[in-house]
Amino acid sequence: MGTRGSGKSEFEIEEIASSLRQQELSESEMHRNAVIPPLMVTRVGSNRSKAAVTYIDNNRFIEDPLALYKQAQNISSWTPHQQKLFRDK
Repeated sequence: MGTRGSGKSEFEIEEIASSLRQQELSESEMHRNAVIPPLMVTRVGSNRSKAAVTYIDNNRFIEDPLALYKQAQNISSWTPHQQKLFRDK
């Protein structure tokens, strides 16, 4: 009784080695072609090496929240028909 896989020919072993080399080449090419996105943090201050780090986020930014609030106060969410039904009940 021999161990499993010991009966492989030289050709099969060369095929396995070639496959592994090809996989290593494709992995190294993926690493070389990888794109590193720009940082989302910015250093502020005069001494940039020791400056505080600030995260810049403009998502959902509202320039004038008070004007938006006042505008929302003037919007009636009920139709005249709904208001009549509410008053009748």
